[in-house]
Amino acid sequence: MKGSVSYSYPDQTFWDAYTNLWENSLQKPVFQTPRFIQFLAQKFKKTLAVYQCYRGQELVGAAFFRKDGSIYKLLSEIKADYNFFVIHKDCTVEETTFFFESFFKEVKRQN
Repeated sequence: MKGSVSYSYPDQTFWDAYTNLWENSLQKPVFQTPRFIQFLAQKFKKTLAVYQCYRGQELVGAAFFRKDGSIYKLLSEIKADYNFFVIHKDCTVEETTFFFESFFKEVKRQN
């Protein structure tokens, strides 16, 4: 598995993978739907950060952020008070742990 952060607006291949991820997530959070997140990402594309985690070629986890001043906030926070990281329902406990450990390592590395 591999986790990374991207600071640009994702291409269509990513959005297709994200749609598949959302449809196969443990929960299907309404404020993380592909169309809604894509709308917000477009609106905040200059300050967008996307954490994405892949198992091979399959996107198995994602989280979206926007820079507000000097800090990053969850992208959907502007419209929702209940936010999620989207993780594939077939992820094992070890893979879910990797997702979050990799995320926190990346946050720490980038300060």
